[in-house]
Amino acid sequence: MKRSAAILNIDINEIAAQEIASRSRGTPRIANALLRRVRDFAQVKGTGSIDLDITRYSLEALNIDKHVLMKWTTGY
Repeated sequence: MKRSAAILNIDINEIAAQEIASRSRGTPRIANALLRRVRDFAQVKGTGSIDLDITRYSLEALNIDKHVLMKWTTGY
């Protein structure tokens, strides 16, 4: 996550990187997609850098829970 954040020119702290990685189902493509979405939230709603608060806020807004499930997939 740190490398991808550096490529996107965004600051991210270690705990936020771990949070995004833990919710990506172990898939780098999903982790990078989540990182880009969290970056967007950080730039619009936050300070421009990614910390744990903005990470949790954005993942909640995207309906991605702590059990690595998108809420629309749990209806089955």
